[in-house]
Amino acid sequence: MSTCVFLIYGVKVSLITNNLAFKNFVQATLQNYGIVSQENHKFQISVRIDFNKKTQIKKSKFRVGNGVFLDEKHKKLAIQHKLFLGEFTQINSNNLSIRGEVDNNFKNKVKHFIKSLAIKNYSYKEMLFHQLYRELILMPVFWVLRHKFEKHLMHASAVSNGKQTLVFLGNDGVGKTTVALKLLKKEDTSFFGDNFLLYDSNKIYAFVDTLRVNKNDSKAIKTYESSSIFKKVYQGKSRTHYNFNKDYISKSARPTQFFVLKQSNKNSKTTISKDQFINYTLAINDYVKEFDKYSYASNLIFLYDTQFNIEQQETDFLSKLVSDSPCALLSLNKDQEVFDLFNKDN
Repeated sequence: MSTCVFLIYGVKVSLITNNLAFKNFVQATLQNYGIVSQENHKFQISVRIDFNKKTQIKKSKFRVGNGVFLDEKHKKLAIQHKLFLGEFTQINSNNLSIRGEVDNNFKNKVKHFIKSLAIKNYSYKEMLFHQLYRELILMPVFWVLRHKFEKHLMHASAVSNGKQTLVFLGNDGVGKTTVALKLLKKEDTSFFGDNFLLYDSNKIYAFVDTLRVNKNDSKAIKTYESSSIFKKVYQGKSRTHYNFNKDYISKSARPTQFFVLKQSNKNSKTTISKDQFINYTLAINDYVKEFDKYSYASNLIFLYDTQFNIEQQETDFLSKLVSDSPCALLSLNKDQEVFDLFNKDN
């Protein structure tokens, strides 16, 4: 069995698995959160994922959703994903045990082999590893941060030059990574992430796992491989994964400007109200459906009771976070250089 340990904003995650390739995948993905010694933590998640073992996971007769089964007596939730079985067990108020089991039997092997022949760049392993990581590691951590420690998620990138911190909100493919990386060319600029940001009522917090680049995007791959900021850590059939140099990751900060991104044939900026920015944020979060509230982890509410309205707190925190900062709709031509967004006059 292989083990690795991570610390993500006070949540300690211990992974044990009998699949070395999966352990290496997770370790590379969460490289910036690896720990080698015991550090202070507020919550502990123990994850065990077994491959090709007879199942130990029992589904209760009480179903609380599609593929989700609750055993209230033993404080357990069982999930039935199309690629694996999972189980969440409440140990105590600050401790969660998660196990996942993958049975890649002969029938499944044949099915995925046929798919690999029929579908370009199809990779069962790549798809399985990503889903195991997302559903049994990443989303439970985000759920705990959101429900226990009042840190919410925003689908955005952000950069800082020490004096100003810029947030770029947007849907997938609109240019969040592009604009952040172009601004990172400037000296003394640091990075919060290109996909997820965590926030409370005062600050944003970086979250950087691997940056995933479509293998067809040769221009992006050349950009990453020519920069000292990135290191290739994992190559799948469809995507190449890069780690971000942690020396360039920003500490928490209060944003000074907020931008909503859209693509255009030229670069331009239009002022919007704070209420408009908040509405964009909530709408984009709902559209993307990447967050913990859209994963199996959302059902942890049956095991861990929370005494406050999460959705209302999310909106209240956003309102306080944005209160003193200008907001704008930023139209971008991804092939043009970005004008100096750190200059307030632009």
